[in-house]
Amino acid sequence: MKNRPLLFLVGVTAISAIIATSMLLDTRERFSPNNEQIGDPLVETFTQEAVAEIRIKDAENETILKQTENGWVVANRQNYPIDNPGEVKQLLKSLLLFRIGLEVPAEPEHYAQIGLLAPENSDEAEAYQKERKEEGDASPADPRGIQLSVKASDGSALVDLIL
Repeated sequence: MKNRPLLFLVGVTAISAIIATSMLLDTRERFSPNNEQIGDPLVETFTQEAVAEIRIKDAENETILKQTENGWVVANRQNYPIDNPGEVKQLLKSLLLFRIGLEVPAEPEHYAQIGLLAPENSDEAEAYQKERKEEGDASPADPRGIQLSVKASDGSALVDLIL
């Protein structure tokens, strides 16, 4: 009689382990509602030679890097030449390596909550910070992200991300 409950318990545990393992191995379905984009590149492929301008902008500052015939310069600093153009090339390579790891759809009204408001949305940022203060947060973080834009020589946008 003592062996029967033990065998039953071992059997239920084995079956539960098999079911749990099969569910855990299917990670794409656990995290993504449509499972279509996980692992895909975040930005469309482009060549570094096609890039003419890079803008990096936050709530207070903006840096504009431009490709000239003499190399990369900081355009909004009187075309000051960049000391290490390899850093710009590494930035562009890194952008091409970004992959979608988790699909979490968000509506524009939630961008402030996840820190992805555009840098120029100061009114929305102030309203969000005021709301957070009213809820008891003494010093809420700025909900605006860093915008990274890469443009081609013809003016078309190759990359436009808010990080």
